[in-house]
Amino acid sequence: MKNYISENISYLVAKMRGSQDELGSIFDLKRGTINTYISKKAQPKIETIQKICDYFDITIDAFINTSLEETNGGKNVKNATLNAAAGNNENFAKELQLRDDLIAFYKEKVERLEKSNSENSNEEMLFKMVKEIHHITLRNDIKQSIDDSKKDLPEKSI
Repeated sequence: MKNYISENISYLVAKMRGSQDELGSIFDLKRGTINTYISKKAQPKIETIQKICDYFDITIDAFINTSLEETNGGKNVKNATLNAAAGNNENFAKELQLRDDLIAFYKEKVERLEKSNSENSNEEMLFKMVKEIHHITLRNDIKQSIDDSKKDLPEKSI
């Protein structure tokens, strides 16, 4: 995919009516570094691209993907991007509202499930306790029954 970085750096040098040294001094770059960008021997780091775009008030997308010379220094691209964003604000607001509604719906559903699980958990715990009490009572009844039956047996004499 073609990028316009070298052409755009060259365009910015010409637009400034300066030299590669002057452009480089703005961004703490040497003339040789600027020359390697223009001659396509190297690409600037993303941080350098960000600084250039901030300084000249152009979008990174316009700097990389379009000829600044053909797009009035990237202003046409930036304006088109802003206009598209403004047109999308209404859709964006609708999407945000839909997202908020879905979040509220699922939050309520989770709360209901948690409450239901809590009630089920309480019922299960109560059932286990009743079952335990029943076993204890049954055990005590059997023990009492055994003790009672021992009393009724005649004692063996040896």
